[in-house]
Amino acid sequence: MLKFGLVRLLGYAALGCLLVGCGARREYVVQALQAEQLGWDTVRVDVAFASQTLLGTPNPARPDSVQIRLYDDEAQRLNTVSAETLWVRDAALGDRERLLVEACGYFVGHQICEQTNLFASPKRYVTQVALDYPTDTEMQQGRYEIRVAPERAVFGKEEQWEAITRTSQSAIQLALTSEGVTITHPLRLGRHRLNLGRQTGFSDFKYEIDSRLFEGEDAEIQAKITLFHRQDEITVLDSVIVIANKSNLDRAAEVYAFAEQALGQIDAQMHSLVGEATVAFVRTWNYQSLRDRYEIELRLERTAPGWNAQSFYWEGLLEVDEDGRQAQFTLQRGNRSGNRAWYNFFDSELVSLRNLNPPERHTPTADSTWQIHLR
Repeated sequence: MLKFGLVRLLGYAALGCLLVGCGARREYVVQALQAEQLGWDTVRVDVAFASQTLLGTPNPARPDSVQIRLYDDEAQRLNTVSAETLWVRDAALGDRERLLVEACGYFVGHQICEQTNLFASPKRYVTQVALDYPTDTEMQQGRYEIRVAPERAVFGKEEQWEAITRTSQSAIQLALTSEGVTITHPLRLGRHRLNLGRQTGFSDFKYEIDSRLFEGEDAEIQAKITLFHRQDEITVLDSVIVIANKSNLDRAAEVYAFAEQALGQIDAQMHSLVGEATVAFVRTWNYQSLRDRYEIELRLERTAPGWNAQSFYWEGLLEVDEDGRQAQFTLQRGNRSGNRAWYNFFDSELVSLRNLNPPERHTPTADSTWQIHLR
């Protein structure tokens, strides 16, 4: 009885297929898809379609149209063609970036697609980096220079490299970290200046540095410059800046450097005064830590030639910021000939000077550790 019921059920199914045409229903499939890189910028795509019925075998089928699409690793469409050759802007892509090739055939009422993966070329970045920070006592200013030359492996010879040109710029970022507080600043290719005073977190960043220095300890800053291009993230500089407390010897060296330059500017303005060049003596000096400013008491002397030599001397106060800015000399006293000569060349006791230069400092480059004395 059961066997008879099964046979009858199969018979009904066959009759149903005969009535509705099960065997005539046609389906379309991608029979083969191959994407071959002819170079980093060219891909040949071969795709074949087939049609078949439920009870039949696959037969080659020609679609009404074909579209081949290229997507990057973020699923953004890069190119669409109807021919078998696909052009790739490889230079703009990231290092070995994953690509997706999608081939679609369009039949009447049907769209059949298949996908396969490729990879962009291996890339590297030849960089030249120099960072000079800080260049002021407030820790706001600095200078940097960045040169980046992207390269890719030669197709078929990946041990060799060739230069590539990009129309879009990579993003570059500087990160400075002290005691867990980090500030960032966007950078550009070329030679530029830094101004960190308005960056988010700068007040906390400087507070950490000042706290260490106030406690008599050196402060360390981790400096990191990173280049970003698509999914690539390349560290082009990773260094430590040590902000060291200055010893009295360090400060004395700055005092005498400032005094020498101030003397040169004053002496240059008294060029027509007879006698030998003016000499200077540092009597006392003081560093105002709250103002980051030096107060230097100077005595300037000059002697005219001849048996009846006339001498000139002036005493006054040289004031200058630690970074050499806002320099001025105020005359406090002098002998008669000195005072007479002074007012022949200057309008008042106060003389504003051009910026003075602190002693030379080392400018760091990538992968280096250096010291900058600030306090």
